[in-house]
Amino acid sequence: RWDSDLSAVFPEEEEMFYTVGILRSAVSDGDLGRLEEQNDEILRFCEEARIRCVEYLSYYPDQAGWEKKHFGPAKWARFVERKRKYDPKAILSRGQRIFTSSLA
Repeated sequence: RWDSDLSAVFPEEEEMFYTVGILRSAVSDGDLGRLEEQNDEILRFCEEARIRCVEYLSYYPDQAGWEKKHFGPAKWARFVERKRKYDPKAILSRGQRIFTSSLA
């Protein structure tokens, strides 16, 4: 059962939500570009239709993207609090660029 103490991100304002997984692979570089374009098209559609979605295994170039698009304001403060408590030197998940400096 979902619980507000979990760090998983889901739309809190909704009583019901759906998960959709799109797992594909590319054989050549040309395929990869086409698949990335299709992914971007899906995300644009969701944004224009005001369908809230969260990407997992996503890439946001900076902390603001993670805060706004992935966690949202409601979860961001709690995520930062837990990060400060359990990983104050920001050692874990550096490659995702969620935190670029120590929180200590």
